[in-house]
Amino acid sequence: MDALDRLASRMTFGVELPLDNDWSAGGRQKAASDGRPFGVPDVSRMTERVLHAESLGFDAAWVRDVSGAFVAHVVSAGE
Repeated sequence: MDALDRLASRMTFGVELPLDNDWSAGGRQKAASDGRPFGVPDVSRMTERVLHAESLGFDAAWVRDVSGAFVAHVVSAGE
């Protein structure tokens, strides 16, 4: 039995993980010290977060590139 067969036999759950965009002065300073241009999120802990979600039983992880703070100003197919 392959992974798709196992998933087809039960309901699965996913989790949406946040992008770490810290717009505070300290966050912008850290981004600059990391060499990240303005607006580029810190994804250094993303693997850790996905592995943690998997250990909790989640079957999938999604990462959105649209900040919830700006939803009123953004039109995307995922809204």
